[in-house]
Amino acid sequence: MAATASAFAALTSLGDVVVWGDAAEGGALDDAARARLKAAPARRLVATRGAFAALLVSGEVRGVKG
Repeated sequence: MAATASAFAALTSLGDVVVWGDAAEGGALDDAARARLKAAPARRLVATRGAFAALLVSGEVRGVKG
């Protein structure tokens, strides 16, 4: 689990990313962000004050901004 100033992100057991909270702080995934995360399951999440990044099992890092 990771948290920005007012949003949260968690990984499911299948590596899907679930977000909630203030959309301006990363708490909602738009269609483009959702599509980027479908490429491969995520292994780890990190947060800044207003966005998340996901390390995918493929080794790629994908930015996740709501």
